[in-house]
Amino acid sequence: MYAEDVDLCRTILNRGWKLYYLSTAEIIHLAGGASKKAPSGFAILMKQESTVKFMRKYHGPTGALLYRLAAVVGSTFRLTALTVLRVLALVSSTARQRDFPAAFFKQRTLFLWSLGLQKPVIAS
Repeated sequence: MYAEDVDLCRTILNRGWKLYYLSTAEIIHLAGGASKKAPSGFAILMKQESTVKFMRKYHGPTGALLYRLAAVVGSTFRLTALTVLRVLALVSSTARQRDFPAAFFKQRTLFLWSLGLQKPVIAS
């Protein structure tokens, strides 16, 4: 659902097969439709888990660790920037104020995941 398609394409190419693009095909994608009933932050966490598995598969434990490190540095920078902008009231328009909680939540979720403090929970 996230990095699995990249992994599949890489596997196909590694086996010497060809990838084809069919421009006439149409796919209707309902963003978040598959995870709409999932717990909050589920899609964010699953994307990270999928990507770190891909990195581990092709770049080993060091690649997975470097990916987590990049995630913690990036999310820390973005959380800091969002906080500064909020405090300075630079996020003043109604649209930006409405988007701030979602952006902050996403970066906080990424930060916690990168430290191993949050994982996706699949409810039965």
